[in-house]
Amino acid sequence: MLGPRWQKFIIETDPVQSLLSKVGKSPQVRVGVDIVQDTSEGRFDFRDFAVLLAVYAIIGDKSYASVHRDRVRAGAMGYGSAKDLFDAYGKVTRTGEMLLSRRQDGTQPLTLDQCRYTLDKLHESKNRARWQDVHRLAQYG
Repeated sequence: MLGPRWQKFIIETDPVQSLLSKVGKSPQVRVGVDIVQDTSEGRFDFRDFAVLLAVYAIIGDKSYASVHRDRVRAGAMGYGSAKDLFDAYGKVTRTGEMLLSRRQDGTQPLTLDQCRYTLDKLHESKNRARWQDVHRLAQYG
């Protein structure tokens, strides 16, 4: 077992450990290097990429999952849950406003229409091979 000095060093030098130490454990997903490369080179839209990762994180290793749009909206921004960001109607809560105001990147959540459009676009796109397995496992609400 590593001592506290080494643990601090690892957290400070490893971006994944640094993130986990700040936000806690959250789902981690794997994607093919081709998706990451396509996103990096602009052939795959970053918003589509973020939504795809959010859906993958929600489904995880479950054989079936109910995917709620507010959870996708939160997951696309890196949050593990929608409960602090949105109320039952999908509006940003007071706590959500405080969380968003602390973001250094200034990112705002997708609107419900943007989320719906992006999910539909992923489903109908020529990238369907990436999305097909997800669609069979998920029910959107």
